[in-house]
Amino acid sequence: MRVIVVAAHPHEAELYCGGTLARSLTNGDTISIAYVANGNLSDPEVDPEALGEIRRTEAEKAAALLSARLHWLGQSDHFVTADAVTVMQLVAIYREFQPDLVITHPPGSLTSDHDAVVQAAIRAAHDAAVAAVEPSLPALANPPVIYAMDGPPGQTTEPTEFVDISEQADIKRRALECYESLPAAQIKGAGNLTETMRTVARYRGLQAGVDLAEGFWPIKSGRGMGARRWLP
Repeated sequence: MRVIVVAAHPHEAELYCGGTLARSLTNGDTISIAYVANGNLSDPEVDPEALGEIRRTEAEKAAALLSARLHWLGQSDHFVTADAVTVMQLVAIYREFQPDLVITHPPGSLTSDHDAVVQAAIRAAHDAAVAAVEPSLPALANPPVIYAMDGPPGQTTEPTEFVDISEQADIKRRALECYESLPAAQIKGAGNLTETMRTVARYRGLQAGVDLAEGFWPIKSGRGMGARRWLP
């Protein structure tokens, strides 16, 4: 399959579904990550323009480690909206990448950037299959299936499906370690990204009956799930 993660801030795709992406890759899937915001306001001690470039460099390193293509929309943190410009940027990405599966944030997220990104990701999945929308780009034959990835503990719906990432924990950790400049203070309840990853993965693994897992649930859209399993 062709799998794309549409996330708000650099590091979130790796944190919430990096193991699933690594497992998908071993299954022969083609992987892509689209970051809408650039992380420029995540550290008040660093100039926003410089920080956005730092985050992009870190995201490129992480994507390369996961053999994923990176799409960078470059919008400012805290100002992402599901406007026509953002939707059409994602429509162009979808039509070029031709995804079977889109993974994004949960609907109704408490973080405004996340909520805007999931709205834009869902709308773009529909519009990308409508030939009359930007006819200069060939439309998708079918809209992709959409899944929500996990989020901050206590702020998301309980997952209904799990992916065993016990064998992918090391590459997920190395991908997160690419974000060297991300302040530990941004990750509440843990000292750093890898500690957060391990804690959440152990809890989801306990729910799934494996050592480490990532959690997901389907988002209703214009395409049914069918009988197949879409996650690896």
